[in-house]
Amino acid sequence: MSRVRKFNSLLNDVTILNFPLIGKLLRRYYLISITIPVMAIGVSVYFYSIQNVLYETNVGFSDASTKNLSPTNTIADLVGENQIIIAEEDVLAMRNDWVFNQKLAKKIYKLPDLYSLDFNGVGTRNKISTNILLEKCQHDEECSVRTLLGSLPSLYNIVAEATPGRYRLIVVTLEEKTSKIILREVAKLIEEDRVVYLKNIVDKKIEATEKLIKQQNVDIDADNMMNLSNRQVNLKNQIEEIKNGMRNLSQSIANNKLQFNTLELELAQFNKSKSIGAADSKRVNYEKYVKLNQEVLDLRTNLSLLTQNTAMSEYEKKVVVELEARLQTKLSELEKLGDVSRSVSGIDKFNETQDSKSNYTQKDYNVLREKIKKEQAEYDKTKEELDKLQVEHAEVSRKLDDMKPNTGYLDLLEKKLISLKLLSSTITTDLVVDNIGNNIKIHKNASLSKYLVFATISSIFFIFLLTVIRYLFDQKIYSEDDVKVFFEDLEVIGNTPEFEK
Repeated sequence: MSRVRKFNSLLNDVTILNFPLIGKLLRRYYLISITIPVMAIGVSVYFYSIQNVLYETNVGFSDASTKNLSPTNTIADLVGENQIIIAEEDVLAMRNDWVFNQKLAKKIYKLPDLYSLDFNGVGTRNKISTNILLEKCQHDEECSVRTLLGSLPSLYNIVAEATPGRYRLIVVTLEEKTSKIILREVAKLIEEDRVVYLKNIVDKKIEATEKLIKQQNVDIDADNMMNLSNRQVNLKNQIEEIKNGMRNLSQSIANNKLQFNTLELELAQFNKSKSIGAADSKRVNYEKYVKLNQEVLDLRTNLSLLTQNTAMSEYEKKVVVELEARLQTKLSELEKLGDVSRSVSGIDKFNETQDSKSNYTQKDYNVLREKIKKEQAEYDKTKEELDKLQVEHAEVSRKLDDMKPNTGYLDLLEKKLISLKLLSSTITTDLVVDNIGNNIKIHKNASLSKYLVFATISSIFFIFLLTVIRYLFDQKIYSEDDVKVFFEDLEVIGNTPEFEK
């Protein structure tokens, strides 16, 4: 029960701990109070001294795309391509990327001063040289790269800075030269790897675009399209040539028909004049007859010219009706003149003259009639040929129109291919590393002050713990307070006198 009473005596209702008693105990058990701090400091100094000396160097780099400073993205905007932006997670993950570290190991392996570098980890107790590290590989590149691949990722780190798009590459090794070389090689690889990555993306787009262009060329059949285009031009030229010929032929037919109608009227006039003289041998008012006959001839000529136009206006139709009415009137007057007498000598003389003219007119009439028939037959044949060519031209045009959407898409693909090739030839890294200086920070993993702080805290804890334990198990009585603790119901009646020695 005394230990319980002792433990209770260490507590206080107000301050929780009985600090005056604890102070007295620290003085009573002074060996504990001295030994533990000395040991803690000694251990801290020892562990501090056995730490490896670290050589730390670093360099900053930035994502140019976050500030629109990337030349590649600028050119991508100009040629209409999407910008390629790298996420912060991808940058930080480079350190753990197996492919990235393999490339780094290959670059390090090819360095001329490889065997003078130190690839031991920062916490290594038993250091080994690079010669021993790579001895088992016997200068085999694949084996050496694989061995270096196990050490390199622990020697550097990539962290994000407070500024968006800013990062810092930190290298910590056990040798100054090694830190500088690894920093330089990792920084170069960061830029080179991004160029390769960006170029690979663009090259894949180029490859896909070239496949699409090839497929479009197969679908379009460029040779067939060229043949159709040439055929369309030839048909158009043939149609225009035939139309010009038909216009000339139509004009010739119209002129010949006009001349034919004139000859036909003249023959009718000759026959009429002859019949008048033979029928009643009377004179007719020849001048009046000739005048009427000429008017009839003029009317028929005008009607022939007007009726050549198939698309007449309303006004022209009215004119034709009026001319036909006038023609009938004149013809009626000519019929009435058939009863008018004229002199026999005049009639005979007139008939002789008309017979002579009639022979020539009849010959011209027959020749012209045959010519008109031939021209009309030629016109009809040419019209059939024109219709066939126009149908073929329409079909060729339709096929070319069907191909136009594909050719337009093909043009866009070819322009895109040119843009992508331009972008591929101008790709630069979007992770730009700052200038590398000679800043080397030499330190140990934990500073001496950290060890001393730890020693102080641990000393206080163990001093208190051991002092309390020593007090609880101590059966000696050192003062009146101890008596009260051991003997709860004991009444103190006085102190023993002190005797002089």
